[in-house]
Amino acid sequence: MIALNRYTLCASYLLTLVVIAGCKARFKDAPLPDKIEPVGIVNPAPSPNEDVPGSWVQKALQEKVVKEAQDKGLEVFGLFSQGGWQVDDAQYVVTIDKAAGTADLHYYAPLQKSASIHRVTDKDLSDFRAVAEPFDSQDDYNPAAFDGFRYNYLHYNPGKPTARLYMNNPGVAGKAEGYVKLLRVFRKLPRK
Repeated sequence: MIALNRYTLCASYLLTLVVIAGCKARFKDAPLPDKIEPVGIVNPAPSPNEDVPGSWVQKALQEKVVKEAQDKGLEVFGLFSQGGWQVDDAQYVVTIDKAAGTADLHYYAPLQKSASIHRVTDKDLSDFRAVAEPFDSQDDYNPAAFDGFRYNYLHYNPGKPTARLYMNNPGVAGKAEGYVKLLRVFRKLPRK
């Protein structure tokens, strides 16, 4: 009986690893549409919403990033993540100092409280903006999905309203691959 339980546990673990690897492979090279069209259950309310549990992801870090940007007059893009069991999918903050003509990626590896900082070239920043900025006006994506990753995207630009977007498990069942495009553009920024 004990051997059967160990076998069952081991088989479940291996099956889980195979499913995770398959999901990663599927989304890594999946073609994405040029036009972003939300499909599925979309929450049109502004995000994050104090009345919606879980719509704030990494709230303290977001507030810190926006406060520093306001104090220094920086433009900021951020992608903040939180997963089940308090695991995250890394945090990405792109700061743009227009006066100095520089841009930096502040990359927080999963479960890390401090960031590594990497310079972003003008070309990488231009490519990044082309994909990220259209999400400033997208609706939240909130399908009925549980125990995955939730994300907040923000774009702070001095003198303009802060754009925010909530995504709950983007790409679930292939229904929101446009939103996955936003995740990819942050992950694509060089971390050398």
